[in-house]
Amino acid sequence: YYSRGPNYVWHMDGYDKLKPFGIGINGCIDGFSRRLIWLEAYKTNNDPRVIAGYFMDAVIKAEGCPERLRVDLGTENVNAADMQRYLHLTEDQPESDNVIFGPSTGNQRIERWWLTLRIRPPHNSRSPHGRPFMMYTVPQAYGTRDYLHSIDLNRVEACLENCVFKDFPCDEDVFSICVDLISEHNLDVTDDVFATTDLYIRLRQLITRDLEFEHYA
Repeated sequence: YYSRGPNYVWHMDGYDKLKPFGIGINGCIDGFSRRLIWLEAYKTNNDPRVIAGYFMDAVIKAEGCPERLRVDLGTENVNAADMQRYLHLTEDQPESDNVIFGPSTGNQRIERWWLTLRIRPPHNSRSPHGRPFMMYTVPQAYGTRDYLHSIDLNRVEACLENCVFKDFPCDEDVFSICVDLISEHNLDVTDDVFATTDLYIRLRQLITRDLEFEHYA
């Protein structure tokens, strides 16, 4: 595998293992640095408008789009692919240059990423190795440059009209119940992953208890 530099290729893919539990996961990783561009969980990862929303949110935050977008052949990626082409559209650059379609088995870059540990040089790879954050933000240290493509804000606005953004992280009724329980029991909401795990377990216990109470009432 070889990528010229940060934002030269973004690899986007969905993860279906948690679909039986109502959780659709979608993620994107930078091919050069292995830096995670986004990782989202929602009630679906098949709605092309939702996937396009993830893409455009990342584009707005980065203030640009990648030189190329690597996606699977699924219909959920159609809108994001069209937006990638539209953001690049010029008279002298063919649209096909900006989107790479292929089977999921050929889009392996997203399936592994390292954010905090130093990445060792993989076998049979011509890519440099190092910390994803440094590789992404200081490409000059690795003998390359940032390939982020500047964007036209008018085109961004047009793309946003065809996106759907997450309103609730889960079922709306469950979300409302959790908000009430957090307030009722004075539970803390933080960004700490361990505290968030404890909060989830506590909310699950409270909801299960209430369901059992109603069952035997």
